[in-house]
Amino acid sequence: MKKNSRYFFIYWIINSGFLYFAPYFFGAMLVVGNVRLTPFLASIIGGFLLAIVNTISKPALESLNIHLAEEWQLVIAFEFINIIALWVLARYADLTGIGIQNVISVGMIATAVTVIQWVAWKFLPTKK
Repeated sequence: MKKNSRYFFIYWIINSGFLYFAPYFFGAMLVVGNVRLTPFLASIIGGFLLAIVNTISKPALESLNIHLAEEWQLVIAFEFINIIALWVLARYADLTGIGIQNVISVGMIATAVTVIQWVAWKFLPTKK
């Protein structure tokens, strides 16, 4: 559990940082913050929810007997998981403060999130 909690916090920080700075790269496709939430708080909440989804998705896939042996299979699976998670975050924009323009934007932003998570995953130390 310790390992998962450490990864959870690392992914929370990575996802929150990405969501905070993503409007500078994606322009009007992504809006972070609303009338109730500041952009900083919205990115923290969105990053937290993405980290929860990413932390529980691999054990959930394994419990469904979906074993992803190759690295590219895992990346593609997390791409689809991130698409669904970001779409849900955007659907509840009043609560999360994350607004995404359309479905194509969700795919582009999810791809960027997946690449950043993959790079972080490659550099995180693992016990052998």
